[in-house]
Amino acid sequence: MDWAELVLDYLRVLIWPALVVVLAIHFRRGIGDFLGRIAGESEEFSASGFGVGFRAKFQKQLETLAEQSETLAEQSETAEATELKESVQRVAREFNRDQFRALTANFTDLSPAERQQAVRELARLTQSMELGEILGFAHSPHVGERAGAAVGLGGLLERSAEAADDQTVIAAIQRLLADRSSFVRYRAVEALLNSPALTSHFESELHSLAQTERNSQVRALARRALERVGI
Repeated sequence: MDWAELVLDYLRVLIWPALVVVLAIHFRRGIGDFLGRIAGESEEFSASGFGVGFRAKFQKQLETLAEQSETLAEQSETAEATELKESVQRVAREFNRDQFRALTANFTDLSPAERQQAVRELARLTQSMELGEILGFAHSPHVGERAGAAVGLGGLLERSAEAADDQTVIAAIQRLLADRSSFVRYRAVEALLNSPALTSHFESELHSLAQTERNSQVRALARRALERVGI
């Protein structure tokens, strides 16, 4: 396993707040040392697929998390379990949000292969993000963040059948399908592939995209979504 995979594996664990709480309570001051080592090891982290800008942001966020973990470790010596849990969850949410922004910052400039790699990481990351935060990114002025929100909603629809009945999810998908950027429209159609019920709900929008969409990839994906449910 190379350093890139090692650091990403650490992150996939750290973004699970419940597990972080357990670590915080049982290992206390060891957390600061542990994350400090991650920050140090990440100097050798190579994310060439995402470019120098991403590496810099990634490194900065690891350093920030390491600093915050030291504060939490100190608090764990005297804090009540509930207070510590809230602090750790807050740090985890902030870390998730910062990593989401780092992954989506140059989304439109990535090559197709790099973009797919970013999408895979976004799908993992958004699993531990609250729905309200994902919906907030769906209204972002930044194309990459809106595309990332569509990825997150697609994952939610895949994991939860109830999500297809959530009016806030439906409204967000509708907004993203009509987005001015084809990058976002593509990810919104892709999200519907995980929910046949919603695909039928958006039959009119998908037919419009399948027939009049300027971007050939979005057009083809809309047709695929319709064919998948026999429409």
